[in-house]
Amino acid sequence: MGPGMSDEEASTILIVDDNPQNVKILERQLGRFGYRILKAYDGEAALSAVSEGRPDVVLLDVMMPRLNGFEVCERLKRDERNSRIQIIILSAKGELED
Repeated sequence: MGPGMSDEEASTILIVDDNPQNVKILERQLGRFGYRILKAYDGEAALSAVSEGRPDVVLLDVMMPRLNGFEVCERLKRDERNSRIQIIILSAKGELED
Protein backbone atom coordinates (compact mmCIF):
# COMPACT_ATOMS: atom_id res chain seq x y z
CA MET A 1 0.00 0.00 0.00
CA GLY A 2 1.00 3.60 -0.37
CA PRO A 3 1.96 5.26 2.87
CA GLY A 4 -0.87 4.87 5.38
CA MET A 5 -3.28 3.17 2.92
CA SER A 6 -5.52 0.23 3.65
CA ASP A 7 -7.06 -2.03 0.99
CA GLU A 8 -10.24 0.05 0.90
CA GLU A 9 -8.29 3.30 0.45
CA ALA A 10 -5.89 2.23 -2.33
CA SER A 11 -5.76 4.99 -4.91
CA THR A 12 -6.37 4.15 -8.54
CA ILE A 13 -3.84 5.35 -11.09
CA LEU A 14 -4.47 5.29 -14.83
CA ILE A 15 -1.27 4.98 -16.85
CA VAL A 16 -1.65 6.24 -20.43
CA ASP A 17 1.23 5.67 -22.84
CA ASP A 18 1.44 4.22 -26.34
CA ASN A 19 4.72 2.51 -25.40
CA PRO A 20 3.86 -0.78 -23.63
CA GLN A 21 7.33 -0.94 -22.05
CA ASN A 22 6.80 2.42 -20.32
CA VAL A 23 3.42 1.24 -19.03
CA LYS A 24 4.92 -1.98 -17.72
CA ILE A 25 7.70 -0.16 -15.84
CA LEU A 26 5.30 2.32 -14.23
CA GLU A 27 2.81 -0.44 -13.40
CA ARG A 28 5.50 -2.53 -11.71
CA GLN A 29 6.88 0.39 -9.68
CA LEU A 30 3.53 1.80 -8.58
CA GLY A 31 2.00 -1.62 -8.00
CA ARG A 32 4.65 -2.34 -5.37
CA PHE A 33 3.08 0.38 -3.25
CA GLY A 34 -0.39 -1.11 -3.50
CA TYR A 35 -1.93 1.30 -5.96
CA ARG A 36 -4.70 -0.06 -8.17
CA ILE A 37 -3.46 0.31 -11.75
CA LEU A 38 -5.50 0.88 -14.90
CA LYS A 39 -3.80 0.99 -18.31
CA ALA A 40 -4.53 2.62 -21.65
CA TYR A 41 -2.36 2.68 -24.75
CA ASP A 42 -3.96 5.61 -26.60
CA GLY A 43 -6.09 8.66 -25.95
CA GLU A 44 -9.45 7.11 -26.84
CA ALA A 45 -8.78 4.16 -24.53
CA ALA A 46 -7.81 6.62 -21.78
CA LEU A 47 -11.13 8.46 -22.07
CA SER A 48 -13.00 5.14 -21.84
CA ALA A 49 -10.90 3.98 -18.87
CA VAL A 50 -11.64 7.19 -16.98
CA SER A 51 -15.38 6.87 -17.48
CA GLU A 52 -15.33 3.22 -16.41
CA GLY A 53 -12.73 3.23 -13.65
CA ARG A 54 -12.77 6.78 -12.21
CA PRO A 55 -9.07 6.92 -11.33
CA ASP A 56 -7.72 9.30 -8.71
CA VAL A 57 -4.66 10.12 -10.82
CA VAL A 58 -3.87 9.93 -14.54
CA LEU A 59 -0.25 9.63 -15.68
CA LEU A 60 -0.54 10.87 -19.24
CA ASP A 61 2.07 10.70 -21.99
CA VAL A 62 2.14 13.73 -24.28
CA MET A 63 3.29 12.06 -27.49
CA MET A 64 0.60 9.61 -28.65
CA PRO A 65 -1.03 8.93 -32.01
CA ARG A 66 -4.45 10.41 -32.85
CA LEU A 67 -5.16 12.18 -29.54
CA ASN A 68 -2.07 13.57 -27.83
CA GLY A 69 -1.85 13.99 -24.07
CA PHE A 70 -2.90 17.64 -24.12
CA GLU A 71 -6.05 16.80 -26.12
CA VAL A 72 -6.91 13.98 -23.71
CA CYS A 73 -6.38 16.31 -20.74
CA GLU A 74 -8.61 18.96 -22.31
CA ARG A 75 -11.42 16.48 -22.98
CA LEU A 76 -11.20 15.05 -19.47
CA LYS A 77 -11.36 18.45 -17.81
CA ARG A 78 -14.37 19.54 -19.90
CA ASP A 79 -16.45 16.99 -17.97
CA GLU A 80 -17.28 18.18 -14.46
CA ARG A 81 -17.33 14.56 -13.21
CA ASN A 82 -13.57 14.46 -13.78
CA SER A 83 -12.77 17.69 -11.96
CA ARG A 84 -11.22 15.91 -8.96
CA ILE A 85 -8.94 13.68 -11.04
CA GLN A 86 -5.31 14.77 -10.81
CA ILE A 87 -3.49 14.65 -14.17
CA ILE A 88 0.28 14.37 -14.40
CA ILE A 89 1.60 14.90 -17.92
CA LEU A 90 4.73 12.96 -18.82
CA SER A 91 7.10 13.96 -21.60
CA ALA A 92 10.52 12.92 -22.77
CA LYS A 93 10.86 16.19 -24.62
CA GLY A 94 13.47 18.49 -23.18
CA GLU A 95 13.28 21.65 -25.26
CA LEU A 96 12.02 24.86 -23.67
CA GLU A 97 9.36 25.32 -26.40
CA ASP A 98 7.89 21.92 -25.60
